[in-house]
Amino acid sequence: MSYGTITSSGTIDTTFSFSNDFSISRSGTGTYVITFLEWMGTKPMLIITPSNSSPSNGYSAVYTIGTDTYGRYQATVYTYHSTNKADEAFGFEARFGHVLTFDATKNATLSLQPSVISFGSPSTTVLVLSTTIASLKVGGATSSFNAKLDKGTALLGVGSTLTLSLGAASVSDGRGNTWDLTGYTYGGGSGTTGTAWIDNKATLTISTGGPATTPELFVVKGTPHSGNSNLATLSTDPLVRLSSVPPGGLSV
Repeated sequence: MSYGTITSSGTIDTTFSFSNDFSISRSGTGTYVITFLEWMGTKPMLIITPSNSSPSNGYSAVYTIGTDTYGRYQATVYTYHSTNKADEAFGFEARFGHVLTFDATKNATLSLQPSVISFGSPSTTVLVLSTTIASLKVGGATSSFNAKLDKGTALLGVGSTLTLSLGAASVSDGRGNTWDLTGYTYGGGSGTTGTAWIDNKATLTISTGGPATTPELFVVKGTPHSGNSNLATLSTDPLVRLSSVPPGGLSV
């Protein structure tokens, strides 16, 4: 999640809380460009509140989403007073990632396919996971869905058992750099160090007596080979959860 309060002149108002994963600029009257500095597998959604948002003050805001030449998502925010663009301070919250509910009995194993991409400027190497969910409910219908898993992704599997499996033990960037991959699961008393996966797999199991477990955070870490020119350690950390019954107002 990205969030912050933006001044009318187009700077971060540091007297309020804000995240460190975006930059801001003003490109004209009532026009502000937020650039998100971390990789997102899905387009973010914004909630914008003008500082003078009382209905009697007549301020409002809208936004559009696009990408820059470096693959970063950008939100262009337009602030209005009545029907005219006007410089106005505003707060925003950006959410990204999926919240996906699927039938774990039909997806007993989720195969996580790793890849690395170059992202942003200066270029940053990012570890990306993707998986195909064979039985995902979309608009009341069931279909197959290929999901990119980023930091905002939450997976809710309805069932008692789910296996997470890495599709490869290592990943390369095509430029002579290779990373060895290890999975860790956090939850169920595993503590701050997590529980390392065995043979690149981890199986989550719950009883059928309750509606849900505590959320499990899983991390896949890429350790660079000694001969790499890129010696960065890569990681990604979606969230996964099992439930013995379909959610009814249940939030991950």
